[in-house]
Amino acid sequence: MTLEANDTDEPALDHDDGDGSKDIAVIREQTFESLQILRNLLSLLMPKEDDGGPKLVDLITALVAQQRDILVGIRRLQTDMNALFDRQDRKIGVETQSKSTG
Repeated sequence: MTLEANDTDEPALDHDDGDGSKDIAVIREQTFESLQILRNLLSLLMPKEDDGGPKLVDLITALVAQQRDILVGIRRLQTDMNALFDRQDRKIGVETQSKSTG
C-alpha cells in the first residue's frame, strides 16, 4: 500500500484575490522545492527498500502535501474572516450614520 500525494498543478483557489493567490503560489513553490530536496536526501540516505510496505519517501511526501493543504485552508479561512469583519464594520458604520442623521 502506497500513499499518493496530490502534487497536481490545479488551481488552489476558486477565486483570484491578488495577494492571496500570490501567497498560495509561494507556498506551492516552496513545497515543491522542499519535496525535491527531501526526495534527493532520502534517496542518498535510505537503502533499497523491500516492496512489503509503503516507502518512506511516499509517506513523507503525503505529510508535506497535507501540511500544504492545511496552510492553504488556513489562508482561505483568514481571507473569509477578513471579508466577514469588513462587511460587519461597513454594516455598523451605516447604522451609526443613520442614527446620527435621524
